[in-house]
Amino acid sequence: MDSTILNFDLRTPSPILSQFSNHEGEVCGLKWSPDGSKLASGGNDNRLNVWQLQYPRPLFTRQDHQACVRALAWCPWRIELLASGGGSADRTIKFWNTATGSCIHSIDSQSQVSALTWSKLTKEIISAHGFSKYSLVVWKYPSMNQVAELLGHEQRVLHVSLSPDGSTLVSASADETLRFWRICDGIIIKGNNNTNSNVALTRIR
Repeated sequence: MDSTILNFDLRTPSPILSQFSNHEGEVCGLKWSPDGSKLASGGNDNRLNVWQLQYPRPLFTRQDHQACVRALAWCPWRIELLASGGGSADRTIKFWNTATGSCIHSIDSQSQVSALTWSKLTKEIISAHGFSKYSLVVWKYPSMNQVAELLGHEQRVLHVSLSPDGSTLVSASADETLRFWRICDGIIIKGNNNTNSNVALTRIR
């Protein structure tokens, strides 16, 4: 909540490698680019920063979101493409060309965006939500047509993560459950909760 970002290298006697400071509130989202050359940060000040390791000032700063920026995800197949999600007063998913600092697309997700992750198998992005839907949504990129909605959580989804082979998605929620969703070649088969019962899934063609 001191609004600073510290980058540590625990292999060295002085573990603080660098410090970034450009937020005016709590830093609540951090994500390294796949090649490790850039760091994206989001904060309660509605601000998105993109940094390079060797520079103390951000490459660019944008404040297009109207709420906290917690959800960040770098595209695995287009290195300069970054997705960010806004809180309940914003609800948008925005896409950024980090080479230019420009917003290239924005869509209203109709719900607080709490996490984002790109598919490893297809050109799709998965968003996780808080108020008011508490769902996960699979979107086709770049059309942002809704492919599927994964239902079952009863409170805000806090985190999502893909398995190393990209076939399975796990979601963690404030409802104190983990849910595992099987994905094969971009098609979601089913989702199981902690009692192994099927969770409702609506797939849109």
